[in-house]
Amino acid sequence: MYRTRGVEGARMATMVTGMEARARLEAETKLLARHRAQYRRLADRKGHVEAVLAIVRGHKPEYDRLVKEAVERIRAQALRMRPAA
Repeated sequence: MYRTRGVEGARMATMVTGMEARARLEAETKLLARHRAQYRRLADRKGHVEAVLAIVRGHKPEYDRLVKEAVERIRAQALRMRPAA
């Protein structure tokens, strides 16, 4: 993944991992909201985790687009919050 050099490198790797996780969570939330009826049917039969996995697999291009949009938005936010050097 990323080569880390000391504390700063470790912080950057953690930040990138955190951004990726946040982007995926945002994408899943939007995807479930858009396909709420399908989620409810699947969740009743299979449970939450299996329902989410099935919807992500079934709507992969839409999910990928939502992840990409979320990553761009999160990166922009992180750059605005970063203190000037």
